Amino acid sequence: AMSVGLLLNDILSCTRNRGVPPANHLGRGKVIDKSACREIIRGADTAEMTGGAVWYDAFALNTERIILELVHLLRHNNGSPINYVRVENIHKEGDGVVLSCVDRETGAGLEFSAGSVINAAGPWCTQFKSLSDDDGKIMKGWSKAVNVVVRPQLFPGYGVALEGKSSFVDQNAVIRKGSRLFFFVPWEGRTMIGTVYIQQESPAPSPSITREELQSILDEINQIYPEGNLSFDDITNYHVGLMPSIPVEN
Repeated sequence: AMSVGLLLNDILSCTRNRGVPPANHLGRGKVIDKSACREIIRGADTAEMTGGAVWYDAFALNTERIILELVHLLRHNNGSPINYVRVENIHKEGDGVVLSCVDRETGAGLEFSAGSVINAAGPWCTQFKSLSDDDGKIMKGWSKAVNVVVRPQLFPGYGVALEGKSSFVDQNAVIRKGSRLFFFVPWEGRTMIGTVYIQQESPAPSPSITREELQSILDEINQIYPEGNLSFDDITNYHVGLMPSIPVEN
């Protein structure tokens, strides 16, 4: 089944290397046996392992640069990016939409007309609900997403996915397995591990994480991969952000 899945992935992404420099080409996926898995995931519990799958994906070292590139692309296509502008009101006018805004640097009022408006405010998209006369549904659940960066390079040359020990249900997943996958990814000479999602009741506070929450994540990582033997002092950085999600009971 895994071989078929990898083959379908390669077929559906057959144009993935078009226009891409050869050094950045993505190879074809393959299935590897248990001994090959042991070589990659040294020290992992392989008692119930029968083999593994290797596939290739792109990885962004600096996601902030991607956003900046999108701004440049917008300007290249005659768009007008603006910053420090607050939306005060959104209303329909004829077949279009009108946005009343304020320039937060000068205090000047601005008005924009468009055929439609894309609300790309992520977890803060609900703030526009009271400004708009649109009856469209807006999701009312939030999750804090966390990655931790640790000093040791655990799996040089590979990003490795290992299944967590605790119960977890991803409401957004097509196939729900009941446990979370942890990805261990080489990043700037270290290892980035995640992503962990922690349900949050409101998007109001800026996303942050406590030492206790970080320690809990680290404990589960050590459960999955005891060979890493990570301590709190091994954490050199962490990424935390907020995202919209489906509310989960209990």
